[in-house]
Amino acid sequence: MTTPTVQVFEWSPDGVNPLPGATDGSVIAAFTDCLRRLQSKGALVARHDVRLDRAALDANPTVKSAFDAQGPDCLPMVVVNETIISVGGYPTRVELVEAAGMSAGTDPELLGELVVESAALGAALTANAFERFQQHCERLMALGLRRNDLEGMVQSAAAAASTVVRDEMRTRVEQWLAFGPQGKLPKPRCACSDNV
Repeated sequence: MTTPTVQVFEWSPDGVNPLPGATDGSVIAAFTDCLRRLQSKGALVARHDVRLDRAALDANPTVKSAFDAQGPDCLPMVVVNETIISVGGYPTRVELVEAAGMSAGTDPELLGELVVESAALGAALTANAFERFQQHCERLMALGLRRNDLEGMVQSAAAAASTVVRDEMRTRVEQWLAFGPQGKLPKPRCACSDNV
């Protein structure tokens, strides 16, 4: 088996301009952890801050072409073995591990993390701690759990904890299920835009 190579092209914030492709911190932490694990298993990993190291981007014709076409919105961009696997966001751990030619399904560390996060999600529901619930949902998605599987897990956990989950928590979880990871109702459209 050939040694997998992983290159990450990112755009770090400069304190003035917003970060293109801004991503939740838990996603970045899970991604960084996965890179460390791949590196410990022999993968060659390189992260490039395009704002500070434009030469790395220019040295890869495929990445340069995508950047020239889309600009900073295509960042972060992840390239595994010269194939772009992610544009405008970080891949999940499962996507990254499988792109590197390793099996995610038999990784005991990943399976253990999924079990721990699943249990923590149930505990957050029981404790009526919505912020913790959201963090565990985001972590499970960053680990590679599919959205519909996560929704099923949340529904099962909410049903099991139904007697202790307060109405406010139940409403917020229902909003999360209906409107996505932010768990917020969509902003109302401004009627004034219809009159323009």
